[in-house]
Amino acid sequence: TRSLCDWSSDVCSSDLRVIGHVADRSEFFSLLGSARAYIHGHSVGGMNPSLVEAMHAGARVAALDTAFNRETISGTGSFFEVALLAEALQAVLDEPAPESERLRAAARCRAAEEFSTPAVVGAYESLLLAAAAAPARRLMALPTHWSERR
Repeated sequence: TRSLCDWSSDVCSSDLRVIGHVADRSEFFSLLGSARAYIHGHSVGGMNPSLVEAMHAGARVAALDTAFNRETISGTGSFFEVALLAEALQAVLDEPAPESERLRAAARCRAAEEFSTPAVVGAYESLLLAAAAAPARRLMALPTHWSERR
């Protein structure tokens, strides 16, 4: 596998540190909230809990451009294609501080409103009640809490 610095060698400097695993959750959330950016590179699997955690911590999120990440972030961060990672990182580094702070605040707000335990439990409850009320043995598609808010 290629390292992050191999993919973005022209921006690897004192501005970019790949720190590896951080076991202490307090330290981890502090790093997320104070870093210039959280690079989210997950490409499969739906809404990713680590992305929501980063949003909740107030991270400036730059995520791989996938449908799942777009639905999760919904305008509170930026997206990149793997081949254009260096350009995406440079754009974050060049971003004015007020714009970065606006995106961080929006991400925190979205995480609290859309992905809190009560919001997720309520969404599942609504979905299960709608499925239970539907005619038996019918294929159906039901909108979710998140698809209705696009």
